[in-house]
Amino acid sequence: MTFLQPLLIVLGVLAGVPFIIHLMGERKYQPLPFSSLKFLREIERDSLQKLHLRQWLILLLRALWITMLVFVLAQPFLNSAKGNLEPGIMIIDKSFSTQTDKDFSIVENKLRAEYPRWNFIEYTEISHMDSLRNDIQKFIDEHKLKDPNIIILSDLQDNPQNKAIMDMTRTLSGKVFLIPAIKRNKNYALTGLISINTHNREMKGLEIQLSGNEHARKEQTVHISLDGKRIGHANTNIQGYAYFYFGKPSHDHVPCVASCPNDEFPEDNIRYLVIKNLQKIKILCVNEISEGHYHINALRAMEEVEVTEIFPEQLPAINLDEFDMLWISGLYPVNGNLLKSISLYSNTHPVLIAVEKDVKQHKIWEELTGIIRAIDKEEGYYKVRNLLSKDQDKELMIKRYYKTNKPLSKVLWETEFGDPLLAETKINIFLLLTPFQFDWNEMGLSPYFTRVLSTTLLSILGEEELSYTTHDAIPISGAFSIVTTPAGERYRVRKEFIQTDTPGFYTIENENELKLIAVNIPGEECVQALMEPEMVRVINWDGEDISGINKQIKGRNAQILFYILALLFIIFEMLLLGKGERTK
Repeated sequence: MTFLQPLLIVLGVLAGVPFIIHLMGERKYQPLPFSSLKFLREIERDSLQKLHLRQWLILLLRALWITMLVFVLAQPFLNSAKGNLEPGIMIIDKSFSTQTDKDFSIVENKLRAEYPRWNFIEYTEISHMDSLRNDIQKFIDEHKLKDPNIIILSDLQDNPQNKAIMDMTRTLSGKVFLIPAIKRNKNYALTGLISINTHNREMKGLEIQLSGNEHARKEQTVHISLDGKRIGHANTNIQGYAYFYFGKPSHDHVPCVASCPNDEFPEDNIRYLVIKNLQKIKILCVNEISEGHYHINALRAMEEVEVTEIFPEQLPAINLDEFDMLWISGLYPVNGNLLKSISLYSNTHPVLIAVEKDVKQHKIWEELTGIIRAIDKEEGYYKVRNLLSKDQDKELMIKRYYKTNKPLSKVLWETEFGDPLLAETKINIFLLLTPFQFDWNEMGLSPYFTRVLSTTLLSILGEEELSYTTHDAIPISGAFSIVTTPAGERYRVRKEFIQTDTPGFYTIENENELKLIAVNIPGEECVQALMEPEMVRVINWDGEDISGINKQIKGRNAQILFYILALLFIIFEMLLLGKGERTK
């Protein structure tokens, strides 16, 4: 009764206000002498009675819509026959973003204490939906539950796992509720750290991306450390981007750390990167003709690239392991053994296959490239977008370009119309689907093209194999290797390493090499982008009073009903007021 008594008092006061105003404003009439009444219209007694009745109806309607608004503010719920609380199922988001949020842990502990008989099921970034569904269904069957309560507790990060959870719960037989435990404080996070090439071979660069929620300022200072030493800082712009340039390191596989210290959630604003400092990128180019290829001119113009050019018939005699990349210009006839060697080489090195004009594809290539068909479009100047760089789109002359029926795992270049020009068909197999006409574009020596090609090569050759996200499996090639985690734990593994739940640097050591790997938090776990849940009832909770949750689970929210009633009473009042004006 502690809650109802004040509500009834407020309700009585507000509902009585129109009557008080009416009584205080009642007009008192005084006799007024008048010479003649014969020209005045006789007022009938029943008309006066109707007028008074209309006035009281207006007062009543006014009191009713005020009462309805009071009920709306009280958030009433209609009792339901199926509103039992026990037992139920609580699905809890245990991803990185929730584990680094202390407020989320407080909310979780309160719910666990309130519902001791419930079945608590946790999910992370690597949870399988089928296993979760089976666990939930097993609990429902064992307790013989009909239409059980299912509550999801999540911070609603816009990532594939949360979307999969929402989709999975819609297939269950039960009432699904969502408690959004969203970060309300200021929060920003480093979501991108990419090594970029510069025209000066003695310099290296970093592209930094900072993301934040609506409570955070995007303009922040990012500290840069290289090989364990602080070397400077960069200031992000209003879009959250920054660029930082430094002298080229003297050795290979250099650890780089970017951090943004002024944050209330510091765990998600550190980014790790291994800079693969290749002195020379050795590329083997296979061409049917010795001159006239635009990409050869561009590659030779890059000081960091060493080009070796051969004819197709020379390829079987070449030791591919001596090169960092294989570039094949044309789908030449090859035998099965040679194609097998190329596929084996692609397990550890990238292979780029360029589709030349007037292509005559041999069927044996379809395993790597799919079936190539020409796109029926006129030649001309098209804007080319390099998806690995923030450079503006540039117009380049395209003589002809093609498409493949093979699914593309990643697109690197595309036209302004979204047609892919350079894409990855499978791991380390890249397909260039256009022979550019570079007569106008300085025969491959345009600064834009060389910069785009250089950025692409560094991305293909460099950071992909040295950068992973938490819970990724790191492939191990060769014999047994010793993997050391950021916490100093050592594991002897073969084929792959899966204990990558901690961001930081991992070392992989065997008799042939010592390699450094960077592991980061998934970008979607850092970015403060929130989902818009569909077909799920959201529970509004302040994080304190559990009874509010119980009330919403047990019944149906009746606010909308009182909204409608208040609106109807207002409309009727307006109609009566309008009729009263016409009567006057």
